[in-house]
Amino acid sequence: MSDFVDCFSSRMAGTRELECAIDWAVAELRTSDFLDAQTEEFRMPRWSRGLEEASIVSPVRRKLSMLSLGYSAPTLPGGIEADCIVVHSFNELDSAAAQGLVRGRIVVFNQPWAGYDSTRQFRNHGPSLASKFGAVAALVRSVTPLAVDSPHAGVTLFDAAGATASPIPAACLAPDDAEALARWQRRQQTPRIR
Repeated sequence: MSDFVDCFSSRMAGTRELECAIDWAVAELRTSDFLDAQTEEFRMPRWSRGLEEASIVSPVRRKLSMLSLGYSAPTLPGGIEADCIVVHSFNELDSAAAQGLVRGRIVVFNQPWAGYDSTRQFRNHGPSLASKFGAVAALVRSVTPLAVDSPHAGVTLFDAAGATASPIPAACLAPDDAEALARWQRRQQTPRIR
C-alpha cells in the first residue's frame, strides 16, 4: 500500500492523477488473480486548484500557510482583502452574524479538535454557512489534532448543510496561523487578510 500513496498523492475526481491511480490499482488486482478487474466510465464535475495565496496585511504583514478547499469558488481578478472574524463553533458564527460581524468579512474557523468526523464538519459546511451570512471568503483550520505549519485540504460542500448559499473562496489554514489570528482578535485587534 505504501507504493500507492508514495506514487499517487492527490487524487481528486476528474484528474489525471486519479486516472493513473485507478490504472495502477487495476493492474495490481490483475496480478493478484483478480483477472476480471475492470473500470467503468462516468461523468462528474471537475474542480481544479489554481494559484493560491493568502497573507495577513494588518496588524502585521505575514504570509499564511493555506490550501484551497475543493469545490470552493475562485477569487475574482485582484483577489479579496477584508477584515476577518475568528469563530470557534457554528454557534459563535450564528452569534457573530446576528451582531452584524460577518457580512463583508473573511470568516476564520478555528475549531477545536473533537475527532475527525466532528471536526471535519467545519471544513465541509463552514464556508457555506459563512456565505449564507454574507462572508466574502472562509478559512478553516486544518482538520488535525496537531498544531503545525502544514495545511491539508479536503472539500467543502455548498448547500449540503441546507444553507442556500453561493460558493465563496474557501481554504484550509495551518493550525499555527489560525491560532495567531485568534490571539490577535482576543487582543482586540482585527486582522485583515488578502
